[in-house]
Amino acid sequence: YQVAEVCRYFGVPPELIYAETETPAAALREIWRHWVQTTVLSYVQRIESGLQLCMWPAQRTRFRVRFAMQSLLRADDRERMEAWRIAINAGVMTPNEVRLREGLPPLPGGDRLMIQGATVPLDAE
Repeated sequence: YQVAEVCRYFGVPPELIYAETETPAAALREIWRHWVQTTVLSYVQRIESGLQLCMWPAQRTRFRVRFAMQSLLRADDRERMEAWRIAINAGVMTPNEVRLREGLPPLPGGDRLMIQGATVPLDAE
């Protein structure tokens, strides 16, 4: 088999396999992200569903099987920080939720939702 045939069979973009490719790093990141979103995630969702069905019925209502796919889809630092900033300023996530996803310890007072403006807590009086 040729490399291209194997790539086609397994649904892997050839650019991710060819070591001698001249594809720029930024393009490879986009190819990787697209491949994960269009191919890998469908397999992951099937595995999650199968594992969910393996649980006892009482457990299915209390727990959900989910793989943490953020690391596979992780953008570069600038894009990621911009997305976190928007989520915090829009009151969608707390600073500590962002820190948790980044693998950082929580900060005191970081569990309050904020809104854009002076970035004040939503429950401020």
